[in-house]
Amino acid sequence: MTRRIAAAAATVAMTTLIALSVAVLATPAGAAKKPKKPTGPAATVIKDCTKSSTGLLKNRYSARVLNLAKKEVKGDIAEYTGCLDAIKAQLRRANATVSARISGKPGKLTLLYKGRVVDELAVKRGKSVTFKVLPGRYTARANGKKKCVASVTARAKKTARVAVVCR
Repeated sequence: MTRRIAAAAATVAMTTLIALSVAVLATPAGAAKKPKKPTGPAATVIKDCTKSSTGLLKNRYSARVLNLAKKEVKGDIAEYTGCLDAIKAQLRRANATVSARISGKPGKLTLLYKGRVVDELAVKRGKSVTFKVLPGRYTARANGKKKCVASVTARAKKTARVAVVCR
């Protein structure tokens, strides 16, 4: 009787082991972990690049945003598009600096180029933030308010300073 119970237990154990093995082998390798989609400013850069017919970036971005995007370019996008090369090229040309602060209370400072967001950073009271960008004319906007703006021209290998005054 004990032999029959032992044989039945062994059969059940073997059947369970075989079923688990088949289930594991049948699962595709990619199904276990899906790659996460880029979010935030990195997603904006990657979308700009992949939708471009030339493979180049149509808009300007700060070096901080480009570095975030460079880390997120993986898989098919890295292999079949020129996104990584376009991001690296804009990073090499980003040799101007804009140092900006908000006069008054702290908040968010947004740097715009031709009305498009280049970067956005939080600013503490009495502190300034630095954006490394391509040379050109930019607009700094404080706390999303259209009245709290200042224009600044960034030149190659120079630091342009701007204070946004909010009334």
